[in-house]
Parts: sequence; C-alpha cells; structure tokens
Amino acid sequence: MQNAPIAAPKPTPDAPKPIAPPADAPLTAAAPTPNAPRSNAPPAASGPTATVAEPVAADGGIEAHPPTTRTTELWSAAALLGIGATFDNTVAGVNPLGFGFGVRGDYRIHPMFSVGARLLYFVGGSVELPTLDVVMQSWLLAAEGAYVLDLDPLTIQPGVALGLFVRETNYRGYAPFITEDPTSVSQPDTTRLFFYIAPGLNVSLPLALASPALAPLTVGADVRLDVGFGRRVTSSIQLLGQVGLRF
Repeated sequence: MQNAPIAAPKPTPDAPKPIAPPADAPLTAAAPTPNAPRSNAPPAASGPTATVAEPVAADGGIEAHPPTTRTTELWSAAALLGIGATFDNTVAGVNPLGFGFGVRGDYRIHPMFSVGARLLYFVGGSVELPTLDVVMQSWLLAAEGAYVLDLDPLTIQPGVALGLFVRETNYRGYAPFITEDPTSVSQPDTTRLFFYIAPGLNVSLPLALASPALAPLTVGADVRLDVGFGRRVTSSIQLLGQVGLRF
C-alpha cells in the first residue's frame, strides 16, 4: 500500500515583530523628559516680615545653608527726654525751655522716607526779682518728615519738623508804685504763639545687639535747631535722648 503524503501544518500568524535597524545604523540616545522650570523668585511677603527663598544650586538642588530673614519695620514710637536752651534775650535771662520730655512717632511711606509727629513740653525756668517772680515754660507740637538712612545697625534720619511753639510767661507777686497812696498792681501773664521750623537729626540703635529678647526696643538721640516766627523771631536748640520701639 502506498502511503498518502502528509500535508505540512499552516503556520499560525504571530504578532508583528519589531523591525530591527540595520546593523550599521547609528544609535540615537533617548531624549530626556523636560522638567518644570524652577522659580528663583522669593515668595510674596505677607506683611512687614518676609522670608527669602533658598538659593538654587547649579544642578537644580537647594544649597545647604538656612534661609535668611529680612525684616522691615514700618512704624516707630519713642519717648523723648532732654534739655533745651534759647538764644533769645528773655526777661531776666530766664530759659523758657530747660528740662523737657515728650513723645514722637513716624511711619515709613517709602524705604527711604518717613513722616511723623512729635509733642514736647519744657518746664522752663524762673527767677526771683525784688518785686515779683518770673516763670516761663514752653510747648511744642509739630509734624515731621525725614530721609531714612539704614546703616546696619544704625538708622539715621535727617529731617525737619514744622509746627507750633507756645511760650508762656507768668508773673507772680506784685510791683509797688510809691505814691501818696501806695498800691500794688499785678503784671499780666502772656502767652506767645510761634510758627516754628526745626531741622535736625534723629539716630536710633536696636537693643537686640545686647540681647535678642530686647529686639523690638531701640535707643537713640534727637537734636533740633528751632527757629520760631511770630511777633518776633526766636531761636533755640534741643538735645534729646530717646527710648522706643519699631514694629
């Protein structure tokens, strides 16, 4: 018996095979996946205190030192205490200023400019005359503006104050007039009002240099040369110390 030929099985279709590149084709490196750009801008400040972002290293990492904090205080207030002296020829040479005290404050409308106000009272002086006593004292109320120089740690503010200067003169006692019928008359008190301009300099130093716990407090000095304009021109000088704070 003659055997029938055996038919070869049909090949099963397979998934398409990737086509290999020719052996002499150049190899191409895979393109890197682009990363989102890193922003070097500092975060937005929420108030007078802002934290500066960490600087970014060349390889995209963050440098190993801690962030720095930059603080800008917009307000300041201080108590003033000192002395003043006039250059005028007053009654019996009485000084209408003498020991004085008061307050001042300012606000930074710009990193290099500030505006503010001050109120001062000077107890003045007195003298005993043969017929009466003379007592004088002074008040000063003014607005002020200054140019701000931040010379770490000093803050120097050259500026000018504009306002009102009140000088009070009180006469105590009597002035006898010898006549056939002696009498005594009182000398009337006087109050003089001047518009005054006072260029000067304010210097402050933070007490945080001595202790971090005293960070808000400052000490300093204030010097003013006053020129008043009224029925006549008057002039004086103020030498004041100050203790205050910035916030």
